[in-house]
Amino acid sequence: MADRGRIASGVCSELKWLIDHYIIDFYVDEYWKKVPSSWEILDRLSDQEWSRVMDEQTQLSLSIPLPLSLICLRSLLSAFSLVNRNCRESLKEVNIDYDRVREYQSLTVYEKRKVKEKKRGEIERVVPLLRAIRDARPFSSFVDIGSGLGHLTRAIVSSIPLLCVRGVEGSEELVERAMELDEKRKEKRVARMRVWVDGESKELLGDDQAVCVGGLHACGDLSPSIIRLALSQSTVSACLLFGCCFHKLNGGRDKLFRQEWEGMEEGKRRENGFPMSEQMKGERLSYAARELACHSKSAYVKQLREKGVNHGHHGVRAMGELLISRVGGGRHLGLRGVSMERMGRSEDVMKWIDRAMVDHPLLRDTIKEKLSHGCPSLPPVDSIPSLISSFSSTLTTLYNLRLMVAPFVEDLILIDRVAAMRESGMTSTVVRLFDPVISPRCFALIGLR
Repeated sequence: MADRGRIASGVCSELKWLIDHYIIDFYVDEYWKKVPSSWEILDRLSDQEWSRVMDEQTQLSLSIPLPLSLICLRSLLSAFSLVNRNCRESLKEVNIDYDRVREYQSLTVYEKRKVKEKKRGEIERVVPLLRAIRDARPFSSFVDIGSGLGHLTRAIVSSIPLLCVRGVEGSEELVERAMELDEKRKEKRVARMRVWVDGESKELLGDDQAVCVGGLHACGDLSPSIIRLALSQSTVSACLLFGCCFHKLNGGRDKLFRQEWEGMEEGKRRENGFPMSEQMKGERLSYAARELACHSKSAYVKQLREKGVNHGHHGVRAMGELLISRVGGGRHLGLRGVSMERMGRSEDVMKWIDRAMVDHPLLRDTIKEKLSHGCPSLPPVDSIPSLISSFSSTLTTLYNLRLMVAPFVEDLILIDRVAAMRESGMTSTVVRLFDPVISPRCFALIGLR
């Protein structure tokens, strides 16, 4: 695992120029100038070819030779990224029976009600894994932190006999709705608590001497809080965690231009969600990089392969960002999503500005006036459509390259959590449990004391 961390760290460091920038800043930062000259040939790849380049498990058949550096990147992703790691190999690190984990847990008709297909598929994989963890490290209760409407807890109660299950949720509304759903069952119900969890919330563990704590898609800093709780309490014998929303780690305090359009509400400063371990203490990931790790590369590759992807709206929004920044209107403002049939004339540009900036009338009118009368700091309005069109291939290339590297960013975060657990005496591993096309956050973090 340490070798995988070093490879991921090295790639992220080498490609910092790529993962730390947004496509929205393409024109403002003249992003195309950062692309290595040997990579400029990538602008000639079709969507189908990109789908093969980005899927490192697919044999290449392209119209152009790939740069050697990109071939090396594909090889590293294939050999070292966690998404390509064998599940049996991962489970072997914590002595969990792979065949037990492969068992399928079908939900009852009642349990399937009002549960989306994605969530249903995840629950049907989580329950067998939890059962296998209990075989390896017995525990008498399971605490689901961030339990939401309680779909997972109800499935666990009906599937694992003699296990006490508690659902912990910070939202009073979700707790009430979960209890309403519980009332419709005749079977044993789940104990529910409304608690905002941090690393010291030991009261939710109860008096049990062997507890498993977990969370299915525990958002942002909630995942590190669950880990810290598990590490600090000797009664926690196991931890099963599925993290998500990595951009919210560390409170999301490093969000670019946050103070200009969201306001600064620092609140109580929390312990860092990344890095957590001594092994990774020197690592830093920007908000943009962590947000990139939340994207679904697998689903995107599937879309490229089946129907292609048009990034025209990204080019238009990036040009809008240039116009806004040049008139001093701020950065990364929230604009309306606008679908344009074409962007070939100056009238189309003005129409997009009217629709996209409807919530910013003063800014909209300022930009339109300057474009209409000509302004040295802005591109001529007649040239904007051709500017967007001429850079469309390069913008697409950068978008695809960023997504290609995204798995290594997520790997850094996950390996840091594994290292933190191991440094505190727990055995730990990461397992790809879900289909990444359906569930982008497909990894289970397992810790056993």
